[in-house]
Amino acid sequence: MVLQSCRITFTNQNIFICQSVEHSLSLLEAEINNGISKVRIEASDGCEIQSYHFDSIEESIESLMNL
Repeated sequence: MVLQSCRITFTNQNIFICQSVEHSLSLLEAEINNGISKVRIEASDGCEIQSYHFDSIEESIESLMNL
Protein backbone atom coordinates (compact mmCIF):
# COMPACT_ATOMS: atom_id res chain seq x y z
CA MET A 1 0.00 0.00 0.00
CA VAL A 2 1.12 3.54 -0.76
CA LEU A 3 0.18 6.60 1.29
CA GLN A 4 -2.11 9.05 -0.49
CA SER A 5 -2.65 11.37 2.48
CA CYS A 6 -2.63 11.47 6.25
CA ARG A 7 -5.15 13.83 7.84
CA ILE A 8 -4.34 14.75 11.44
CA THR A 9 -7.08 16.48 13.45
CA PHE A 10 -6.23 18.29 16.67
CA THR A 11 -8.61 18.82 19.59
CA ASN A 12 -8.75 22.54 18.71
CA GLN A 13 -10.12 21.47 15.28
CA ASN A 14 -6.94 22.42 13.35
CA ILE A 15 -6.31 19.93 10.57
CA PHE A 16 -3.01 19.08 8.90
CA ILE A 17 -2.82 16.99 5.74
CA CYS A 18 0.49 15.29 4.98
CA GLN A 19 1.44 13.70 1.68
CA SER A 20 4.38 11.58 2.83
CA VAL A 21 4.93 8.94 5.47
CA GLU A 22 8.00 10.75 6.80
CA HIS A 23 6.19 14.08 7.24
CA SER A 24 3.20 12.34 8.85
CA LEU A 25 5.39 10.48 11.32
CA SER A 26 7.44 13.53 12.25
CA LEU A 27 4.31 15.62 12.84
CA LEU A 28 2.66 12.89 14.93
CA GLU A 29 5.78 12.36 17.02
CA ALA A 30 6.30 16.10 17.54
CA GLU A 31 2.68 16.73 18.50
CA ILE A 32 1.85 13.49 20.34
CA ASN A 33 1.25 15.33 23.63
CA ASN A 34 -0.48 18.38 22.14
CA GLY A 35 -4.04 17.24 21.64
CA ILE A 36 -4.33 15.09 18.52
CA SER A 37 -7.90 13.82 18.48
CA LYS A 38 -7.91 11.56 15.41
CA VAL A 39 -5.94 10.46 12.39
CA ARG A 40 -7.23 9.33 8.99
CA ILE A 41 -4.85 7.56 6.63
CA GLU A 42 -5.74 7.10 2.97
CA ALA A 43 -3.64 4.52 1.18
CA SER A 44 -3.78 3.04 -2.30
CA ASP A 45 -3.26 -0.58 -3.22
CA GLY A 46 -2.71 0.39 -6.85
CA CYS A 47 -6.38 0.10 -7.78
CA GLU A 48 -8.44 1.58 -4.96
CA ILE A 49 -7.91 4.08 -2.15
CA GLN A 50 -8.77 2.79 1.32
CA SER A 51 -9.42 5.02 4.35
CA TYR A 52 -8.37 4.05 7.85
CA HIS A 53 -9.48 6.00 10.93
CA PHE A 54 -7.57 5.94 14.20
CA ASP A 55 -8.31 7.40 17.64
CA SER A 56 -5.03 6.00 18.97
CA ILE A 57 -1.89 7.89 17.98
CA GLU A 58 0.24 4.80 18.63
CA GLU A 59 -1.87 2.70 16.21
CA SER A 60 -1.67 5.37 13.52
CA ILE A 61 2.12 5.59 13.87
CA GLU A 62 2.37 1.80 13.61
CA SER A 63 0.19 1.76 10.50
CA LEU A 64 2.19 4.53 8.84
CA MET A 65 5.42 2.65 9.53
CA ASN A 66 3.98 -0.37 7.69
CA LEU A 67 3.43 1.62 4.47
